[in-house]
Formats: sequence, C-alpha cells, structure tokens
Amino acid sequence: LELRQNLHSISSQDINAVLNLLRERKSGKFLKVGGVMVGREYDFLFFEKAKPEPKEQAQYNYHLCIPGQVKLGGVGSLFEAFVEVSQAEKEILRRWELHLNQEEVNSGVWIRNWKPGDAYCPVGFSGKKKIKELFAQKKVSRSLRSAWPVVTIGDKIIFAKGFPVSADKRFKESSERNQKVIIEERKLQSETGEGFIQ
Repeated sequence: LELRQNLHSISSQDINAVLNLLRERKSGKFLKVGGVMVGREYDFLFFEKAKPEPKEQAQYNYHLCIPGQVKLGGVGSLFEAFVEVSQAEKEILRRWELHLNQEEVNSGVWIRNWKPGDAYCPVGFSGKKKIKELFAQKKVSRSLRSAWPVVTIGDKIIFAKGFPVSADKRFKESSERNQKVIIEERKLQSETGEGFIQ
C-alpha cells in the first residue's frame, strides 16, 4: 500500500483508533482512515485501499452428479465426485469419503454457499457444531465465509470445505446397499465461469 496523499487528513483520533485495534485483540474489527481501510483478522492487522461498498455475495447451489464435477470460480476450486475409486491424477487439496445408497448416488449431491445457522456434527466432534464456530476455530476470514462451499444431500449437510465429513452413521455405513463415494477438491487452473461441467 502506497500512501499518495498527505497525512493532514489523518488525525490523532485516527491514529488512536488504529492503536485501539491492536490493544483490543478482537478479530473482525474494521475502520476507515482517510482512503485506507484498517482491519484486524485474528493476529493480523492489515491496511488496504478502501473499496466501494461490497455487493452482497451471490448465492449459489449447484448439483454435483456422481460421477461428475462442479467448478466454483469465485472460490477457485473444482469439486469432483467418484464412485468407489478416484480417477483423478491432478493435485488434490482435500478428499472426503462417505457411503450413499444407490438412490442417493443416482440423485447426486448439492454444493451451495454457507448460510448463517448452518450446523452439522463433523467426525471427531461430540455433537452438532455451527459452521460459524468451526470458522472461528480455523480462523477463516469473515470476508471468505459467505462464499464458503457446503455439500448437502436433501437438507442434511455432509461436509463443509476444509472440515471433516459428517459423523452421521448413515454416511459411514459400508454395506452391500451402500456405495463408497469420494469427493475431491482441486484448485481451479482457470477461474473462468462457474457451475456444472461434465
């Protein structure tokens, strides 16, 4: 960030407000000083050129066929689903394994953005957790949350990007009726477009 204006527009109150951001140790606080946005996200204090008011994040909800793939240009990720065995040779960021019955495999799953109130019980946790709490534990920036991918089947959350699969036993049961489904996330090579691709 290069300051291209004189400092006359910055008052001692502005400087004290920035110092208070440091002292308070509270994440998610922002203030505008001149043409600069100053913010605190966890242990970081950042300065960036003030931007116009952001537009509300577009909602999305894409069908992911099994097998099939969905690219999320705004997130920079490609999600791909396989039955039984992954056929991908490209670098994988994350992988989730679950078991679905034949009807669920035929119907596929959905990838949508996170919504306030979303909750599920990830493997390794004792009960249902709000994804917002998981964000705080992993220190996911507030600016990324509204576009964060969540994978669902019906109204049940299977997993959220970066977090374990649901501990719901119906997704863990290996049986003759259920098939193992693998969902992988890879970095998009090109961030053009968004949505379903075959």
